[in-house]
Amino acid sequence: MEIKKERGTVISVSDERAKIKLVRSMACEGCPGSGLCGILSKRYRMLEAENPVGATPGQEVIVSLQAENELKASFIIYVIPTISLFIGAILGYYLKLWGSSDSSAAFLSIVFLILAFLGIRQYSKKFTFRPVITEVLNTE
Repeated sequence: MEIKKERGTVISVSDERAKIKLVRSMACEGCPGSGLCGILSKRYRMLEAENPVGATPGQEVIVSLQAENELKASFIIYVIPTISLFIGAILGYYLKLWGSSDSSAAFLSIVFLILAFLGIRQYSKKFTFRPVITEVLNTE
């Protein structure tokens, strides 16, 4: 499992977690998942990470990320809802719940999409992708 290290700035801290602003680095260009997250992303991204080193807002830090889990998360967030949407549409088309295949397909598409996102939310509570602050670069 590949571990990437990114440099970022702590924006806020709450309990044992910190919100970090990561600037896209050269590592993003070599990552196999850069096409997925780079399509609509800005020059930076926000990330919540565990804060065992006690970083405070304004400090620059190094954050360790597990690239394999990042790709897995991208797959789950994009592909599963899309598949669910199509399954709902196809099922609704053939069931014709209200006598109309179009309205039935639209309704079941939305229902399956909502169920997919609820399932992803439940799964994410058990998901092991945990970025961690490993080093504080400045102590100002």
